Parts: sequence; C-alpha cells; structure tokens
Amino acid sequence: MEFAYNERKAAHAAAHLLRLHGGTPNYTSLIKFLYLADRKALLGSGIPITRSSLCSMDQGMVLSDVYDSIRFAAEGQPWRQFISAPEGYAVSLCDTTSALDELSEYDIQVLNEINSQFGNWTWQRLAKYTHDLPEYEDPKGSSLTIDHEKILSKENVPDEYIKEIADNVEAQRIAQRLGPA
Repeated sequence: MEFAYNERKAAHAAAHLLRLHGGTPNYTSLIKFLYLADRKALLGSGIPITRSSLCSMDQGMVLSDVYDSIRFAAEGQPWRQFISAPEGYAVSLCDTTSALDELSEYDIQVLNEINSQFGNWTWQRLAKYTHDLPEYEDPKGSSLTIDHEKILSKENVPDEYIKEIADNVEAQRIAQRLGPA
C-alpha cells in the first residue's frame, strides 16, 4: 500500500505542531509527532495525514518523505514556505500567519490529540516509544521500509478493511496518473 506523499499537507501538519510548540522543537521530535499522528489517522480513517512512506531506523519509526523534506527541501518548495531549513536539529516556523487549509478538522483533531499525549516528551523518550510499537523492526544500523499495511495488520484491523484501503489507494494513484478528465 503506497500513498502519494503530500508535501504541502505535511508542511501544514508540521506548521500546526510547531505553532503548538512555540515554533522551534527538535526536528526528531517533530518527525515522531507526525509519525504518531499519521499512525493514528491511518488506524482511525484508513488514510494517514502526510501520506509519507515509513521506515524503521535506529532511533525508531520515521516518515521518510518528511525527513527528506526537513533536510533537503529547496527554497520555493511547499515545505520551505512554512518550515525553515534545520540548524543543527532545530527547525522553526517561517510563516505564522497563513491558513493551514490542507488540514481537515479530523487532521487537526488528531494532531492536537498527539500533542496532548506526547507534546512534552523528549525526542529520546519518543524514539523509545516508537521502538516499542508493533510495526518496528530493528534495522541494525540502516533503515527498513515499513508498509502501512503492517501497522493495520499488527493492530488487528480486519483483512477485508485492509484490502478495501489498499484498493482505494491504488485507485487514487491511477486517477492521479491519468490526470483530470
């Protein structure tokens, strides 16, 4: 099951979390918050917020596309309109006034719930927590791609529902390739 990464929506989700944290958290924490929000949204609605690909790394679960956006997005890309390039491990909010119109009410609710539950945790505690999630696999110093299906199956989501989600994801990918009618 491969969702199409939505960089603009991911940037809006990150910006929302940065606003809740006064604008400058450690980016490892930000990635973990977004991972936990994507996981919660996937389990709740069948669709993660950022739609980023997932991987297990030594410091726990990571959203690969979000990590790449943090580290490598160029000026002018959707990510850089909201989130600064990292300085060390810190990122900051660039735009504090724009509407975060990519986020649904459900997305904001999930992000707020994740922030309420984990917002005061250190990045080390967040990393340890994501190590303990059932989908985590030890990458032994590298990284391992994790399919969204693994989260659903490890959380005992019925196979029929997983297939329905996978079919919908594939239909959306085909529609995107074909473009507007």
